[in-house]
Amino acid sequence: MKSNPTVQQYSMRRYVLLLVLAAAALTATACGDPIVVLGESPGTVRNVVGIGDSSGTRRDSIATRSRFLTLSAVAFDDGDNLLYVADRGSTRVVSGITTPIGRLFSVTSAGRLQLLLDGGGCSTGGVCLVEATNMIIAPGRRLIIADALANRVFQFDVATRVMTTLAGTGAAANAIDGGVAASSALNQPSSVVRAGDGTLYIAEQGGTRVLRIGTDGVYRIIAGGGASSIGTSPTAATAARLGRPSGLALDNGVLYIADRQFAAVYALTISTGQIARIAGDGVSGFAGDAGLAVDARLQSPTDLDLTPNGRILYIADTGNNRVRTVNLATGLINTYMGSGSTVYNGDHVAAGAVSLKVPVALATSTLGFLFVVDQGHHVVRRATTAF
Repeated sequence: MKSNPTVQQYSMRRYVLLLVLAAAALTATACGDPIVVLGESPGTVRNVVGIGDSSGTRRDSIATRSRFLTLSAVAFDDGDNLLYVADRGSTRVVSGITTPIGRLFSVTSAGRLQLLLDGGGCSTGGVCLVEATNMIIAPGRRLIIADALANRVFQFDVATRVMTTLAGTGAAANAIDGGVAASSALNQPSSVVRAGDGTLYIAEQGGTRVLRIGTDGVYRIIAGGGASSIGTSPTAATAARLGRPSGLALDNGVLYIADRQFAAVYALTISTGQIARIAGDGVSGFAGDAGLAVDARLQSPTDLDLTPNGRILYIADTGNNRVRTVNLATGLINTYMGSGSTVYNGDHVAAGAVSLKVPVALATSTLGFLFVVDQGHHVVRRATTAF
């Protein structure tokens, strides 16, 4: 999650982008199904990537005519109006072992699909993208990608198509506080966010910690690894116990952490190093809509994102096949997207009525859209929001 603009900057930017995208929307029928639709009613859900409920590896110039095997991550670049998606869509065999190979695509505002990367250096024995579990936009047309299966964090330059390693060696071993990230191990990095100064925060799922990589390129453990349970009262983050930290979001000096194992979401105030539970009561299940988020029940929350104004936190409540929201001012939780049913019911459906099946990744846009990787239905959904 990028640093959020001010409300005035957000409003002006949204107005300018709407004008720029108007021409693309007018010609969308000639180009494909657009990822941006102007004037759509809030709460409407459309498929923008993939053929609904149909898996495979067929690539077409139109995103909604293509088939994907295991869509895993999504990011939206507000500057270029491009959607980036990741798919684990093929395999390679090395020494008799079959290993997945990840692919990266871009989708234009008019719905045109382009393959950017097919595994990276796999064909030459180099560093290979296995499965992008999370990716974010960085300045200079770059993607920063957490790959839990490869035990690395990559940087991909969209213009040159060059991928480099920012953290991890490929070995599944816990990061060491003070270790040089580019040459030290990393254990299943599942999510990454970037602060405005370039600092990276990584959810090390296998190591049950959250790490920071500053401009010095060194790991620092900032949460997890301790024995203390995390309640609603702030406690020292480095003395706290995390289960499987999986999703991150960052805004205004607060790092939000989704914990799949403990069915909760935490808020870590970076300046003080204090952490507290803000959603989920720690018991897996589904309950609590319209009540306080700390009393609600989640099931395997996997990813997080924030509205551009930082007021609403989205939770990919994967085990409940829903996307839920927490109003950070009131502390109230609600289901925003997903009926709980996993039976595919198409698109152009209201957010609360649409069927989701294993929603694993989220991305927001300053235009007011929420993109959701609906992994079980092999599509990326786009919801028009009113937040």
